[in-house]
Amino acid sequence: MTETFTALESDEQLTVYADGAALRGHLRIPPGARAIVLVAHGSGTWRDSPRNAHIAGQLTARGLGSLTLDLLTPAEATTDLVFDVILLGRRLLAVRHWLAGSPHSWMPVGLFGIGSDAPVALWTAGEPDIRLGTVVVHGARPDLAADRLTQVLAPTLFVSGGTDERIRRCVRTAAALVPAPTRITELAVTTQPVPRDRLGSWSAYLASVWFGEHLGPDHS
Repeated sequence: MTETFTALESDEQLTVYADGAALRGHLRIPPGARAIVLVAHGSGTWRDSPRNAHIAGQLTARGLGSLTLDLLTPAEATTDLVFDVILLGRRLLAVRHWLAGSPHSWMPVGLFGIGSDAPVALWTAGEPDIRLGTVVVHGARPDLAADRLTQVLAPTLFVSGGTDERIRRCVRTAAALVPAPTRITELAVTTQPVPRDRLGSWSAYLASVWFGEHLGPDHS
């Protein structure tokens, strides 16, 4: 994936102390940024992986800041905590609260959850009284957010990849429980497998478009 270089107003590695853990993050703010997206993951990738750099680049190109986060410490990343939706959700929620006290507190905020972190983003979005502009999830099991799905009030985009109909049903089931406006975009509907990096690139593009449309001065 080739990135187009865009000068950043802020490009900072930082540590956020959230729910008793020191979480590492990478904050990227382009000049004139009008909103910020929290890109969360607890497993599978690192905050500065090529995939996350690509996502951040797509967001930057649309005038959006990003904070890519490691929701687990290095010692935790190889444990079963990678599947603990509630633990990771509490940490993501704590980061959202931290952002509300930062110099960027005026910016509308979106959440992007990928893979096993799709239900984490939705669990967080279902927190009562959370200030959130929109959510995008790309993952096989967003339904694992369980009862929190019925409390998600921010517009939500569900991206579904792969050809497994069981997974597609899980995504549709989750989307049907969300009371906010939702959209489902299904990728790779043919029977031929599509390389994961291509699916990731498509997902990043779709997410950046959605965030660009739904985050602005009228959203909180």
